[in-house]
Amino acid sequence: ARESNTVSNSYKNEKFPVLFHFLLSYAYQKIDLVICQSKSMANDLVLNYGFNADKINIIYNPVDQDHISKLIQQAPKEDHNGIIRLVYIGRLTPQKGLERLLHIMYLLKDFSYRLQIIGEGEMREQLLHLCESLSLKDTVEFKGIQANPFTYLQRADCLLLTSHYEGLPNVKLEANACGVLVIAFDSPGAMAEVIENDYNGWLVPDGDMEAFAQLIKSKKYLHLDKTAIKNRTLENFN
Repeated sequence: ARESNTVSNSYKNEKFPVLFHFLLSYAYQKIDLVICQSKSMANDLVLNYGFNADKINIIYNPVDQDHISKLIQQAPKEDHNGIIRLVYIGRLTPQKGLERLLHIMYLLKDFSYRLQIIGEGEMREQLLHLCESLSLKDTVEFKGIQANPFTYLQRADCLLLTSHYEGLPNVKLEANACGVLVIAFDSPGAMAEVIENDYNGWLVPDGDMEAFAQLIKSKKYLHLDKTAIKNRTLENFN
């Protein structure tokens, strides 16, 4: 089997979480080998499901740099005119904590920025209403699903991730492969394994929206070595 999330957190979003938890615990006892995407997923199975650590292999997600390089060449040149370009790429689901992201944007009301949200999901209408109630319509754009999201990623100054929990988000690795820094909550999952503060991004204490906003305002992400970040990402995740 392959595990792609932090199970002890993800099962809570199921329609019948207690039943799902029981069935999953039973199923795992029948499996000979589980491939996990990170150490945090492996530890979760051992600590919360009693799975045998000797039956776990850890294989991090890869980054296809050749494919990414072709796609980012399609990104048009544009002048930011001093406006900080922020981006979120992913599903619009409860796991991703996008209500937290919008509240962080509200804290930036005196800051010159634009946020583009790439993706679709069950929370779209709810998030659009929240965006309107926070008076963010002039600074936050919902772009839907894009055939080539790398054109948006390549033009961004920073990728934002506000998930309540994560597995190993591919978009974080892909952002670093483009030389784009990442600010993320230190939520349950692999974030702490792949984000090195002041090098390829920053981890913010989970739920501290004020600290998250202050990091965006600091503009630290404009001054780090993007080439070094690209090279390190390929060394570790090619």
